Amino acid sequence: MRLTADHTLEERKTAGPQLQSVPRSSQDLQHILTDALGGKRGLPEVLIEHFRIRHGDRLLLCTNGLTDVLDHEQIADVLSSHRAPQEDAEALAGLALERGGDDDVTVLVVDYRVPRI
Repeated sequence: MRLTADHTLEERKTAGPQLQSVPRSSQDLQHILTDALGGKRGLPEVLIEHFRIRHGDRLLLCTNGLTDVLDHEQIADVLSSHRAPQEDAEALAGLALERGGDDDVTVLVVDYRVPRI
């Protein structure tokens, strides 16, 4: 389940018709940020969502260097391999580089565990 959305023109374009008039010369809308910390005057748009995570859930934090090269199904295949989080993070970064990713790739995989009392 994807928990966040990118703050890019591409993401906003698919979210609604208001940005359909972006010039065709802007071929790479995925990397044009619409909001960022320190990117404009005032505060950035902060999206807050609440999700219940449970013991054994696996979380992925990554940059677009991964998601530009691998689709959600490919990422899910790696994450469902039941390896250690470090191994899956390395496997995902390696796949992105093997598939020609030309951007930096940052991948953090965490297994959520509830400590026993």
